[in-house]
Amino acid sequence: MSKASKLLEDMMPLEEMSSYPEESTGIHNTIFISPKGRAKHAARIKVAIDPPTSFSPRTKSISVQIDDYSVRGSVSYSSDLLSKVKQFIDLNKQVIMDYWEYKITTPELTSRLKSI
Repeated sequence: MSKASKLLEDMMPLEEMSSYPEESTGIHNTIFISPKGRAKHAARIKVAIDPPTSFSPRTKSISVQIDDYSVRGSVSYSSDLLSKVKQFIDLNKQVIMDYWEYKITTPELTSRLKSI
């Protein structure tokens, strides 16, 4: 595989991510939600940390797994933020999973998401 092909493949998950600000989630930090794509990991969402309101999935962030709330990322975050993210996941687990499995479109995800 060429370097260009590898780079393009690595970027694809970032391009599929949808960004949701506080007005949509009730959480100050931007939330990124994506469908499965070529991911080899379980369903998860990303949470922008630095800067917290960035719309770029390349910002410093943490990933929170949907099924067990495990956190990946080396960026510091507060327990209050994680508590809010857990609430958001609980409230939206089915719609996030439907999007992960390509059962709904991005506009459907957007219209079905509930704010905490």
